[in-house]
Amino acid sequence: MQRQPQTPPNLLIPLTKSALSGRLGTLPIAVGFAETAATAAKAIASGSGDKAANVEKIQGTCAACHVAHREGAAPDFKIK
Repeated sequence: MQRQPQTPPNLLIPLTKSALSGRLGTLPIAVGFAETAATAAKAIASGSGDKAANVEKIQGTCAACHVAHREGAAPDFKIK
């Protein structure tokens, strides 16, 4: 199984803002979710906190919007 490339924590928020502004408009709640995920990713990268809990936080934070706003299968996802 091939691993997907990971987005560095410092790029999560700008990438999310860019994607949202171009496709879904401005969704402040999504930016908040991105900030939560970025905080967890930074904790993982720095080796602080509980890694498993931070991975779960990222997955849960991202999954809600991804499920609600995209359709199809990788790598051909489309925005609903």
